[in-house]
Amino acid sequence: MIIVRFLVFFLSFGAGIWIIRNAQWGVRTFGHADWAEKYFGTGGSYTVWKIVGILVIVLGFLYAVGTFNLSPGQSIVPQ
Repeated sequence: MIIVRFLVFFLSFGAGIWIIRNAQWGVRTFGHADWAEKYFGTGGSYTVWKIVGILVIVLGFLYAVGTFNLSPGQSIVPQ
């Protein structure tokens, strides 16, 4: 089971890096977010994409070490 956790981490790490590096693609594909431009200033949409990429990496890491779990039938909070 630990192998699956680390596989998920490596996949989420790769996905997070891809999202961070391709923030411009995300903005061109999905458009500018007005709320992001309002609260983060000019270029806020790119910042949001980079924050999403970092969150993907962090959640993958937390899953790998056993702190984050969304499996059905199990509690989210570790005991």
